[in-house]
Amino acid sequence: MDVYPEEPQAIISSLLSAEEDLAIASTDAQLAELISEAWKYLNNNELWTIRYSSLLALKEDIDYDNVLRPVLDRHQANNNRKRGQMRTILGNWERLPDAALPSDLRPPVFSASFLGALAALSKICSIDVAISLLRSSIHARKSTPQAHKHDFLTTSDISNAQSSSQLRIDAQSDIHIQHDDEDSEGNISLEGVESVEDVEDTEDTEDNVTDGEFAEPREFAAPQNTSETAPATQPQNQF
Repeated sequence: MDVYPEEPQAIISSLLSAEEDLAIASTDAQLAELISEAWKYLNNNELWTIRYSSLLALKEDIDYDNVLRPVLDRHQANNNRKRGQMRTILGNWERLPDAALPSDLRPPVFSASFLGALAALSKICSIDVAISLLRSSIHARKSTPQAHKHDFLTTSDISNAQSSSQLRIDAQSDIHIQHDDEDSEGNISLEGVESVEDVEDTEDTEDNVTDGEFAEPREFAAPQNTSETAPATQPQNQF
């Protein structure tokens, strides 16, 4: 906010008659920021000395504790939230919001709600994927009748992009789960198996089970009994 030393009386006058504007400031972060900057400038340059004997006298005159201080406190809390959200974006995308977003997507003001939505999006996808989703979201909005047609991002655009990204993640997770289930069904537990022969022996035993009876394993089949004995070999007459 550009405020000049030759305008101290204007600053004080605006603060003294700020009750109506401050009511708006409770819901308007931009106006709260302007009032905060004006109050900071007034204090840093001691402009209250032009009309008041002390800063306390000025505060009493404008009902500082009930009118101005709540707005300044909300503005400070809002700034703290925005700093935290920007740290999240920087940590996930390795760049701040103004550098992460192309110039045609940047909004006029980075509000706390805008940064909060962008920080949430940065947690679930890369910056390249995010830009693609955001452009698609803007295109969908501009194609909707009676919707805003501007090109820059809105908080709603980011929320819609986040939903699209989350749907993709959920779909990919379902695919991975199905593949894992199929793999587990096709796997044979090898616990306690020391060699391939152990697996083959197990398969042979399962094949020999019929109607609840255990057939004799093939490798231990009993020899067949014969009533006839082979005739003795007769020596040949050499003469």
